[in-house]
Amino acid sequence: MKRILYVCVSFFILVSCETIENIELKVENNLTERIPVRISQTANMEESFDFTNTLDIHSGDFSQFENKIAELTIMHLSYAFIDFTGDTNGSITSGVLEIDDVVIAEKTDFNVSTAAAAGTVFHVTDVEKLQRIASIFTGDIDAVVRLKGAVLSERDAMDFKIELRLDMIATMKE
Repeated sequence: MKRILYVCVSFFILVSCETIENIELKVENNLTERIPVRISQTANMEESFDFTNTLDIHSGDFSQFENKIAELTIMHLSYAFIDFTGDTNGSITSGVLEIDDVVIAEKTDFNVSTAAAAGTVFHVTDVEKLQRIASIFTGDIDAVVRLKGAVLSERDAMDFKIELRLDMIATMKE
């Protein structure tokens, strides 16, 4: 009887250990990144600008799972212009906001001051774009956020931040 009990316990431990190696864990992470932007006074002439910032998703709840992301889903992606100071009449005459060459927004004759004062939040709802960004983060730990284009800021410089928010769920494999 002891031998049968020993065999059963040993089998249970063996099966349990094999199961532990194949654990999948779903983890939620909300990432908010604030990217500072400074645009100099343009002296009555449109000028081009190009700002980049690295976005690392291995923060918050993802920090302990570096190199273990098997699948990533972006549930929500939004951005806003915040903390504006400077020329309230200045505008982005043409601009593009992108994450690793995935264009998430295009702006024309866009007044940053007005959007910041109103607290406007822009939501990215294009599923294909969200999937492309998720695949970037599945294969890499960071991506480049880029704001580029042309601006007109005649009276003063413009300083603001782009607040980027990503709500994600990842499947981690141990």
